[in-house]
Amino acid sequence: MNKFSDKTQQEYEPMTFTGIAILALTLITSDFSGEVSHATTMKSCPSIQLQSKSKPGTQVHIQTTAVKTILKIHCPSGIDHAVLKRTVDHWPKSMEVQLHLSGLESFRVHLGKTVIHWNVSSTGEQVICTIRYGDQQEKEITSENPLFAEVQIVAKKTQVPLQNGYFMILLPEELLKGSSETMQLQWIDFYRN
Repeated sequence: MNKFSDKTQQEYEPMTFTGIAILALTLITSDFSGEVSHATTMKSCPSIQLQSKSKPGTQVHIQTTAVKTILKIHCPSGIDHAVLKRTVDHWPKSMEVQLHLSGLESFRVHLGKTVIHWNVSSTGEQVICTIRYGDQQEKEITSENPLFAEVQIVAKKTQVPLQNGYFMILLPEELLKGSSETMQLQWIDFYRN
C-alpha cells in the first residue's frame, strides 16, 4: 500500500512539473559553458542616456541586468565617439563595455578630468592601460592601481582582426565614483595613415 494519500500525491504533482519547467528554462537560456545567459533578464537602462554620437552607422545599446550595466557598441566604420549622460545621482557601480570591432588600437573613457586609455596591439597580445588627470601627462598604470582595467577578447578565435566577437572592458569601480554627469567614449579599431 502506498504511504501517500491520493490528496498528497496531487499536491506534489504540480510542484514536480514546476521544477521540470524551471530546469527546462535554465537549459534553454544556458550557453552550455556552465553559465546562464542574461539575455532574458536584460532590459533598457533609463538611468543612462545616449546624448550623442557622430556617425549614423554607429549603434550604442545600453542595457542593464541585476548585477551590471552593459554598453554594446557596434561601429562599422571602426572610428567614432559617444557621449553618455546619467539621469540619476550616480553612475552604476558596475559597467561593462563591449566593443564589437575588429581591432582596438585606442579606447578612451573621459569622466570629469580623468581619462583612461586602453591600447590593444594589432596582434592582440599586448594591452597598455594609461591614465591622465586634467592637464597632466599621460602615464601607464598597472593592476595595482584602482583605475586599471583589463581588456578581454571574447571570441572563439582571439586573433586580431576579430572576425566574430568583441573587446570587453569592465570599467573600474573607482572611476564610476566620479561626479561628472557625462561620460565620453572614443574608439579606433586600427590607426589609418
